[in-house]
Amino acid sequence: MSTTIRVSKKTLEILKEVQDEEGFESYEKLIKELLIRSGTLSQFGEDSDLPKWEESDRPIFHGE
Repeated sequence: MSTTIRVSKKTLEILKEVQDEEGFESYEKLIKELLIRSGTLSQFGEDSDLPKWEESDRPIFHGE
């Protein structure tokens, strides 16, 4: 699902500039990277809506 967001012309200019400077293919990838850098989004796909893992969720391997 996609959506449209409204930003000022100045913000769009800045996004275009950063996209070109850093070589992002799309605004989507640029915005995700900015969210990761800010700490708002985890680069490892962490979902704050999911419950935290418990020790019982951990797999057991041979030799443990």
